Amino acid sequence: MVSEWRLIGYENRVLAEEDFNNDKVDAGELGAGKAVIALFEVTPKGQKGLYSDRRYANSNASISSNNKQNSNELGYLKIRYKAPTGGSSKLISQPINKASHALNKASIDTQFAMAVAGFGQRLTQSDYINDWQYSDSTKLAKSSIADRPSSDTDGTRRNFVTLTELASALKK
Repeated sequence: MVSEWRLIGYENRVLAEEDFNNDKVDAGELGAGKAVIALFEVTPKGQKGLYSDRRYANSNASISSNNKQNSNELGYLKIRYKAPTGGSSKLISQPINKASHALNKASIDTQFAMAVAGFGQRLTQSDYINDWQYSDSTKLAKSSIADRPSSDTDGTRRNFVTLTELASALKK
């Protein structure tokens, strides 16, 4: 289903397959009680991406007959975590449904996260950004406030909108 994918903002944290299960390898850990939103850019097979369709063809990962990809799955997510008391890490895994939805149908928190990610990619002049502009981040962030004003009680989202507008003005 997928010819290319990347975890946005973690290009410098790519692990070798054999290091995923190694607790001694630094892999972008989070502290206890923290929450994150992970955004992935996915290029479906048959659509033009930045790389050839062979990007992941040389993977050594074997798929058993019990774990073959279901036709309703886009992929399979595996996350390792350690309890705050230490010890060995534990694995959580689950399939990722291939259903897609329009961005304006996503939760306002996801829309805001997308606005921030797009802004960061534009700031760093990422090769992946294509035609995303600061104004796209502004529009998406504004819609996340308009749809539910109570989501911005501390003004963080309004301040972000101001930042995107300033960046857009400086660009000219």
